[in-house]
Amino acid sequence: MQIEVKVGDIDLSTVIPGYYGPADEAMTIGDLVIAEIARRFMETDDWRTLRARIREIRDEEIRTQITPMIADAVAKPIQRTSSYGTPIGEPLSMCEVVVEEARTVLQSVRDPHSRNAEPLGRKLIREMVEKEMRAELGAVIKDERQKVVDAVRAQAADLITEAVTKGVTGR
Repeated sequence: MQIEVKVGDIDLSTVIPGYYGPADEAMTIGDLVIAEIARRFMETDDWRTLRARIREIRDEEIRTQITPMIADAVAKPIQRTSSYGTPIGEPLSMCEVVVEEARTVLQSVRDPHSRNAEPLGRKLIREMVEKEMRAELGAVIKDERQKVVDAVRAQAADLITEAVTKGVTGR
């Protein structure tokens, strides 16, 4: 029996019948070679380092592409509209919108039906002042308490010395 194999013009772009990749695209010899090389490489220790570097490069590229878009969006004025899309007032910068929103939040009352209802800004300031005063007063009270303890100890030491002296000498 004699077997003869003839291989014609085959290169890496030759399509392999029966092999399909993503989106049902026919795969080539080059696709299969790359897939096998990648599979074997992913089994090595170098893959983790390369994957981390790929992520860094991806993040840098995304940041490079998005940063000008964000700067452009922030620089352009924003036109407020009604629920029907009708322009309301003058266009505002992003900074003005942020300041206005912060003012609204700080002036808002969480529970307007509460007896202790107060604007969020006032509440935050009051809590910060209380915290600082507690810390300051706590330190002062601690210092004063130590002075009192020291004075009482000194007085007690004098009284004990005097009592011992009277007991020993009788005077």
